Amino acid sequence: MIGSIALVIYAVVRIERNAFLSTLTRLALGVMLGLAASSFFWTSMLAELSWIKGNGAAPNPYYDYRLNFLFSPAALTNRNTWYANILALAMIGFFLPDSYSFGARSSRNSPNAP
Repeated sequence: MIGSIALVIYAVVRIERNAFLSTLTRLALGVMLGLAASSFFWTSMLAELSWIKGNGAAPNPYYDYRLNFLFSPAALTNRNTWYANILALAMIGFFLPDSYSFGARSSRNSPNAP
């Protein structure tokens, strides 16, 4: 959802001003075609919304979204989030050497380097 909103904002900002209306019309047509193509998913999702067990009077804490964030204190008791925390730490571990080499490479290529 956030990616879709960001993509629309990016598209509107990048539209050339001399063809704004025709490009915006094609963008709206593309959004409508995308919604029509994905309607098999979202219509069944709307029909099955009442089946979700987390929206009752006494919901199960398993379905509480506030307990499912990475690196939260509740993640130690939730097995799924605990595993996601390990995966996130592994991804950070993979990213750190690359960011170090990128920083070293960019400092060598800067015009003010000694």
